[in-house]
Amino acid sequence: MFKPRWLPVVLTALSLGCAVGPSRQEAPRFAVQRATYEPMEGPGGADVTECVKAMVVDGRLSVTASNQVLSGDPTPQRRKRLRVEYTLDGKPLVAIVNENDRLEIPPPTPLTPKQRKDKMLAALQSDAPLHEKQEACRQLATAGGKEAVPVLAALLADEKLSHPARNALQGMPYASVDKAFRDALGTLSGKPLVGVIISIGDRRDVKATEALAKRLQDSDPEVAVAAAGALGRIGTAGAAKALEQALGGAPPAAQQAIQEGCLACADALAARGKRREALATYDRLRSAPSPAPIRIAALRGAILARQSDGLALLVEQLRNEDLGAFATALRVAQELPSPEVTQALADELAKLPAERQLMLVQTLSNRGDRAALPAVLAAAKSDDKGLRMAAIQVLPRIGDASALPTLIEALGSSDTDTAKAAQDSLASLPGAEADAAVMAMLDAPEPERRLTGLDLIGRRRVMTAMPALFKATGDADPKVRAAAFKRLGELGGEAEMPTLLDLLLKAKETSEVGAAEDALKSVCVRMEAPEALTEKLMSPLAQAPPAQKGALLRVLSVVGGPKALDTVRAAVQDANPEVHAAAIRALGKWKTADAAPLLLELAKTSKDATDKILCLRSYIGLAGNHDLPAAERMALCKQAGALVERDEERKLLLSALSGIQTAESLALVTPYLDQAGTKEEASAAAVGIAEKLVKGRDAAKVVEPLQKVVQVTANADLSKRAQAALKQAPSKPAPKPSPKAAPPPAGGGALFNGKDLTGWEGNPEFWSVQDGAITGRTTKDKPTPGNTFLIWKGEVSDFDLTLKVKFTPDNEKGWANSGVQFRSKVADAAKFGVGGYQADLASDAGIFGMLYEERGRGVLAGVGAKVVVKDPDPEDPANKKLKAENKPLRPRIETVGNFGKPEGLKPTEWNELRVIAKGNLIQLYVNGSQTVEVTDESSVGAKTGVLALQLHAGQPMTVQFKDIVLRALK
Repeated sequence: MFKPRWLPVVLTALSLGCAVGPSRQEAPRFAVQRATYEPMEGPGGADVTECVKAMVVDGRLSVTASNQVLSGDPTPQRRKRLRVEYTLDGKPLVAIVNENDRLEIPPPTPLTPKQRKDKMLAALQSDAPLHEKQEACRQLATAGGKEAVPVLAALLADEKLSHPARNALQGMPYASVDKAFRDALGTLSGKPLVGVIISIGDRRDVKATEALAKRLQDSDPEVAVAAAGALGRIGTAGAAKALEQALGGAPPAAQQAIQEGCLACADALAARGKRREALATYDRLRSAPSPAPIRIAALRGAILARQSDGLALLVEQLRNEDLGAFATALRVAQELPSPEVTQALADELAKLPAERQLMLVQTLSNRGDRAALPAVLAAAKSDDKGLRMAAIQVLPRIGDASALPTLIEALGSSDTDTAKAAQDSLASLPGAEADAAVMAMLDAPEPERRLTGLDLIGRRRVMTAMPALFKATGDADPKVRAAAFKRLGELGGEAEMPTLLDLLLKAKETSEVGAAEDALKSVCVRMEAPEALTEKLMSPLAQAPPAQKGALLRVLSVVGGPKALDTVRAAVQDANPEVHAAAIRALGKWKTADAAPLLLELAKTSKDATDKILCLRSYIGLAGNHDLPAAERMALCKQAGALVERDEERKLLLSALSGIQTAESLALVTPYLDQAGTKEEASAAAVGIAEKLVKGRDAAKVVEPLQKVVQVTANADLSKRAQAALKQAPSKPAPKPSPKAAPPPAGGGALFNGKDLTGWEGNPEFWSVQDGAITGRTTKDKPTPGNTFLIWKGEVSDFDLTLKVKFTPDNEKGWANSGVQFRSKVADAAKFGVGGYQADLASDAGIFGMLYEERGRGVLAGVGAKVVVKDPDPEDPANKKLKAENKPLRPRIETVGNFGKPEGLKPTEWNELRVIAKGNLIQLYVNGSQTVEVTDESSVGAKTGVLALQLHAGQPMTVQFKDIVLRALK
């Protein structure tokens, strides 16, 4: 039994700092009426009124809701809260805090900054708990003044408080802090000493240099390393001297740290303009037997610190056999902006081996200085392919018109890689001169050079090249003509349309008609105002020869719009077979559904078999256009289904249907499973649709089609997928809800008659029937002390349950929570308490549809999870702790899949819940979307038990259930 122990409680509370400070005058009259320490969910708890009353000091209560303070744990393994009913100046009030939170009544008067600081300092000098002292240090870091320094300094030797005290001191802008740290150097050891040394370095305390220098020889390597780092951050000439003197004499473990400290000092000196002192250290380090990274860094510093005089040292490193030194020179070269550096690098370029020239070319490119252009142009003619390619590739970055001869010459290289690199560089070389040079290629005698020019005009987007492009459409070479039309299509606009139309009308060869047609299509696709385009295309239509008229009709199919469609419709009746065929094919390329009626009409009435097939195929093609709404595509498929006569068109129809994942589309696919020529395509479509439907409300409708697929398909993968989907589908459709039916026996049927609670048992204070629905309600005046349940008078084992549920939160937070228990046990008959599997329901979409075990293992599967639950692992550290506390162990839960969150969930409207339990498999669905699948392989998973509806304790709320239908599974 839960028995308070008053005196120890009071002493414990006081020792934990629960009592508030001194009372203020005219404090509100406060009195505790009742206090309970209770679980946040479910029944149980203890009356702790006397315990809490004993903690009231000077008319104030300050208490932490914990097992220790409240003398026991009334409900082990369950999260608790403290509820206090009290009066304040005669007004009844209630306060609730969660476990481990603090409650103060009346709320304390805010402390002034000085009072708060004094309180922190007092805590540090008292026997307050460690966490309170740590918090005091944290707050003093920002609120502390000079008076805090000695108090905090006194804690530097404390192993547990040294770190927070030092952190608090480190940010304070007082000289007394530096003195405190320096004084501590002579008294501390170990980690506290290391920490103080680090803080001294961070504060750049020059006065500590001598003391830190002594610590470089410390026998503790961590202390020596910290001292080296601190001196490096102090960064004075004196610090550098101390570090240099320690080189070689310090413990081996500290040598690298000392070298790094020297380097840091040199960097700091250089940053402050003390280049002479910095250079001395840099030069010592780069010539000493230091690790390569330190020598490289020192070399960089030595070059930069010499400024203009460092150029000679930089050039020296370009010739250095050490690749690290060479790479450092390249890096530093990008940090020195002077043009003299560029010239020096360019002068060295030709003197280096080819592989180093290649890297130097990249560096010159990164500098972006055109002074390097002559040297790079020379490299672009190198016999070494790698160097030649690299130089050509960087010319757009540093080059100008003077690079054009070299690039144009490289275009003719017998090496295809070199020629391509030159072409790529010409495509991005800036300047109008480059545009002119590219256009001049169109006058070259070689067709290949003219083709290259056309390619570059397109890549450079040379809009001034239109006259040259139109001229090239008359080139003697057919490839050049085709390329010219293609560039016109890419670059042309409305201004070029008249000339393109004229070229189309005058074209004599079929290939030229096609090229002009493609160019017009490309231009039209980019333009708006289809009506205006249609007018321009229609004006020459009447006088155009048949081939050109056909081309114009096909261009109109790209433009689209009612007027263009009317024009093509009229052309279908043209007496010329070529024009008629072009109109039919133009309709087949139509992008929008406004062509569907005409295509359907022609598919039905055309006397030409080819026309009928083409129009029907185009019509089916529109049905496969995913830009159209699914309902519209479904209507097209139905019309096409009545017309298809050949397997070729049937397969097209099946492809379109496979993209409409509804029960209606599956019904249209099913007959084709019986036809030899389409059974495989129909099987693929049926399985694809069924895999989507099996997770929703139409799951029962997939059974027969999938069974048929298994019978007819020769595709092993399709058969396997069909069988997998069948395992998820119900064997028979669920019966329709019948709210007026009487409660049946456990075999199944409607469980609620829509009028009263016949067949159910629960607390009538909370459960009733309203608006034809089972209604559970709590109010502010009538809360339920714990979760309460409405229990069905029967048991379930393997079953399929559907119901509808709706929440009405009656609180400011909009909170509501409920659930459906199944295979559960009545844990407290008097209070209608139930424990076991629960389909959790809530106003929170992250909870609605998860699987929970009330009074048991807690959350088994979150929303969207597919998991396997196994017995606990006794070797799990968390379970070892639970076992030591004599608490139930947590099961092993392995996530093996994810369904995502259900869509369309609106907790304040009616939502459908479906629960399927068969053997150890449990599946939950919300509005047809699966939310959970649990395979409970543990030894404690229930296979039978009661069914119940939950009304959750907490904020006022209403939950309603209706259309509750149970079907037993065999």
